[in-house]
Amino acid sequence: MEAVDRRFVLVADNGDRLYPYKKAQRETGRYGFALTKPGEQDRS
Repeated sequence: MEAVDRRFVLVADNGDRLYPYKKAQRETGRYGFALTKPGEQDRS
């Protein structure tokens, strides 16, 4: 995963700070973004 600049954060309604990570799909070469809280991982 490739991290976006840590100065960019999305704040959820409940106050959680979510950081976007760029994710690629190996088979197609397409990519998208996942949102995670600090310390959590998005493996799927």
